[in-house]
Amino acid sequence: MAEFHIPGVSIGVITADGPEYFTAGVTSIDNPLDVTADTLFQVGSNTKLMTATLLLLLAHQGKIDLDAPIRSVLPDFKVQDETASATATIRQLLTHSAGWVGDHFIETGSGDDALDRYVKSMANLPQLAPINFSFSYNNSAFAVAGAIIEKITGQLYEDAIVEMLFKPLGMNNSLIRAAEAMLRRFAVGHTPPNEDGEVSVAGPWPLPRAMYAAGAVAASAVDMLMFAQFFMDGGKTAEGVQAIPPEVMAQMWEPQFEIGAGIGSVAHSWFVEDHGGHTAYRHGGATVGQLSAFKLIPSKNFAFVSMTNGQLGTLFNAAIEAWLIENVCGIAPAPDPAPFTPTEAQIAELLGTYGRPIMDMEIKQDGDKLVAQVRAKQGFPTENDPPRPPTPWFEVRFISAGAIKAFGGPMDGNQGQLIRKPDGSLGWLRFTSRLNIKQN
Repeated sequence: MAEFHIPGVSIGVITADGPEYFTAGVTSIDNPLDVTADTLFQVGSNTKLMTATLLLLLAHQGKIDLDAPIRSVLPDFKVQDETASATATIRQLLTHSAGWVGDHFIETGSGDDALDRYVKSMANLPQLAPINFSFSYNNSAFAVAGAIIEKITGQLYEDAIVEMLFKPLGMNNSLIRAAEAMLRRFAVGHTPPNEDGEVSVAGPWPLPRAMYAAGAVAASAVDMLMFAQFFMDGGKTAEGVQAIPPEVMAQMWEPQFEIGAGIGSVAHSWFVEDHGGHTAYRHGGATVGQLSAFKLIPSKNFAFVSMTNGQLGTLFNAAIEAWLIENVCGIAPAPDPAPFTPTEAQIAELLGTYGRPIMDMEIKQDGDKLVAQVRAKQGFPTENDPPRPPTPWFEVRFISAGAIKAFGGPMDGNQGQLIRKPDGSLGWLRFTSRLNIKQN
């Protein structure tokens, strides 16, 4: 926590001995309360796992067909590309393979029509790549998923998730409406450290209402482990009630779309990867200054959640995860890949700027090193928030002919995949799981 300037953490771990919790620090440096296992943290995009669960349950009930076009439920659905508009399926929303711009963070109000207005605002969203061409993380797709849940159930998304998931599972310390959080002990996010290593409270706290299905759940470590155990028990609650059929739970984990060699696959929102011959299922979440990690390794009867309220929480979570997998699961870390020395041509091809509407990434040479910088062009969680400052320049190295890795700084450990066009030329760099179009 000291190394990464994080005021508060809540960690939950499941082993064969049951759940254990480890908490430290405070909810806020301005209004401090001790963090406990019942403290609410924003779990961010881990919400997508819950949204996907609701859609698969509706499909099991025969109320939707996951392979039907989105327009079978939302006839007016539209993005800029008509082919994508007409053919994108409900399943492709959950596998991040629809191809259009996914980080569409705008404010569409707090009324019950916020989600409908958001989906209509997607009409001008361009494609980053053709539909079903390559994995690219897509928040706006999950807003559409939320709109489908509302249309099919006749409920607001925030009511559907409570009735269909939180209540049956006994997740009584989970919520989605920001107004309900003030009645609980909850964490607030904090900025990255300044030059003196000091952090401050970051805002805004709530996500826009239209993004609820993509990342607005706040939950305790206790409830997140309850959700993890529910999956490892094939859809049974802690009381032994089969709340969701086991075949639905199994389908959630079926790989649907390959992300890349050595990286793993995406299932229905879950990411599937290998740890020493053991299949792991993971996700993560990021809101304003709150970062979380969530992973299950069923063959080891292991699950963990790590929730932080500091902007460098991703680095903290990665360190905790690596320690747990080695020391609790007994799985040795994967060996470092053999050193790869790129050719001058490979280096020259990589140099340049890669972009998407919300940010750019530039890669250049600095002496005998390659360095990169990420520059935000829009704020988060809405277009009305100021963009974050650019990252410090950080080193990137080739780890294979088709991949690079960041070393040092806030992006440490992130990998980037070079994605080529059908003609073989370099078209995209997928970094932080998003496709970025090569600009020059």
